[in-house]
Amino acid sequence: MLTAWLGADARDTGCRALGFVPDSPGLLMVCTDGLWGYLDEPVTFRAAVPLEGTRALVDHALASGGRDNVTVVLIPVRRA
Repeated sequence: MLTAWLGADARDTGCRALGFVPDSPGLLMVCTDGLWGYLDEPVTFRAAVPLEGTRALVDHALASGGRDNVTVVLIPVRRA
């Protein structure tokens, strides 16, 4: 779904975007089912550098059997 929204030829996927205002600083994770399908419970961690966190999450998905469509983005957010 994430990649279906990108590009000039994007089609209507039927999905809608929602607003979100964080109440504390942290990392916002956006991912495909290639990752969340391998997470048994919510993820809580602290990564000094978002890239390190994304690598750890992708490594987890691959070690758990994931082979396709593992996309992870960690976005630093500040308190609103």
